[in-house]
Amino acid sequence: MTNTFTAFEMMESECRVLQMKQLKTGLKIEKFFAVPFPSKSGTDAALHQKAKTDALRAAIKERSLEIGESILILPKQYVTVRHVSLPSVDNIEIAQMARFEAEKHIPFNVERHNISHHIMKKEGVSGSHVLIAAADSPVVDEPLAILSALGIQPAVATVSTVSLYNIFRHLNPAFPEEATVALLHIGMINIDLVIINKGFLVFTRSTSHGVSKLFQEMNEQPNRTKPLGLEDIKNIDLMKLEQPMQTNGETGGSPAIADFSENDIALIEQWKNKLLQSIRQTHDFARREFECPMMERIFISGEAAAFPSIEEYMTSALGIAAEKINAAGHPIEGIAQLPSAYLPCLGALIELTNHNAIRLNLLPERYIVERLSRQKRQNILSLSLMIGGVLILSILYLQAYTMRQDRLTEWYNKQNEKLKPEVARLMDMQKKTRIISDYVRDPRNALAILDYISTFPYMPRSVSVMEFKYTKGSMVEISGHALDIKDLNLFIGDLEKSGFFSDVKIKQRPWIPLSGNRPKVLNYTLTCAFEGEKK
Repeated sequence: MTNTFTAFEMMESECRVLQMKQLKTGLKIEKFFAVPFPSKSGTDAALHQKAKTDALRAAIKERSLEIGESILILPKQYVTVRHVSLPSVDNIEIAQMARFEAEKHIPFNVERHNISHHIMKKEGVSGSHVLIAAADSPVVDEPLAILSALGIQPAVATVSTVSLYNIFRHLNPAFPEEATVALLHIGMINIDLVIINKGFLVFTRSTSHGVSKLFQEMNEQPNRTKPLGLEDIKNIDLMKLEQPMQTNGETGGSPAIADFSENDIALIEQWKNKLLQSIRQTHDFARREFECPMMERIFISGEAAAFPSIEEYMTSALGIAAEKINAAGHPIEGIAQLPSAYLPCLGALIELTNHNAIRLNLLPERYIVERLSRQKRQNILSLSLMIGGVLILSILYLQAYTMRQDRLTEWYNKQNEKLKPEVARLMDMQKKTRIISDYVRDPRNALAILDYISTFPYMPRSVSVMEFKYTKGSMVEISGHALDIKDLNLFIGDLEKSGFFSDVKIKQRPWIPLSGNRPKVLNYTLTCAFEGEKK
């Protein structure tokens, strides 16, 4: 008998699907494919969701996909993940502490978030290393609704970076625990960075500078006769970029880019520089805010892994040894043919089949309760059919059947009584909380702006931010002190280039002398209006 497992990595632009079977001889990859989603037009979220559902339904039907046990993978950009040390080894206490820790990192009402944790290691009786994840309910509800409309009920909802960690550990079981390494997944839309220190997942972050941005800009160039696509990555050698030259009717320079124009090469160089900048800023942020050690090695995956010489380029540019995540020789059947972009999907399926993997579940509590209830009903039905067959064979089993049913009824009644308080709590929670789903999806929300400011490449020490006021749909007001007007102008320049604001104005009061021989300080207020709003 075979067991079938299916992973659905649900992103805004597409859904990646990977199916694997567990045979007596081991694991085997059966099918993998990506389903493009139609771009969102207008503001009707329900119609857009239906379009996604229809696209996925058609792809599943076309391939006659047998789902089996399934898992949902959420993009890291929508999920908060933290590694913490807790002063307890008791599972119940850890669960309570984990929720309390999550509240510290969630800027909104924790009750509207799905929270999960995984105990990575217990240190004797002193404490535990715990991974905490939290996702805003709409982030989970939409992909869950799409799958439910297709009759798919995933057992688990995890996050892409955790799945990437799981597959890396699965493929490299003997990797030195003392090492500090980074997993760099450069996908079509986002870049996911995972830092592992002493075997623990200590930091993870997602930034938006994927491969699709490069091809979009290249395809927008004039005189483009043939649109470039993902298959053209193999023709871009990041170590050999140079403009081809004509010599005696033959094209010289790098043969890998002979079909690219000078503008194309300039765009590739620009994309490379932004990629490096994003990696460096994220690494600096991890070291500054989370005290992460320096990266010793980098392991690359995702669509960008198809660039020729990308590992050599990363090694040269960052000064850190880089290589691709290598699955060659692993006993999973079919893994050699699996594109690197599907590694998070494979890591998620490892979560279902390997109890040593990090296991998070960001499904809503109400969904988990309903799923357990359905399973119980199915178990009862199966049991009834089995007993019915025994009755047909012999009347002698009648008494045993009756007694068993009585015991089962009593047991299920007890279980239902145990569930009632939880169901009541969930219903009370539903009454008390109303989620403003469009707020978290607004690219100009307060959290997104604060996150952008925290990653500024230049934040002078002479400029301090004392107050941050956010007016939804209108503007942001930033107040503070400055010792140097030039540094303040640099800060204003970064705000104007952020893409959040259409207008940034400064209101300043006279220089105020400080006590003693300290310099004067300038009190400033910046009024930053959103697009379409000028103040």
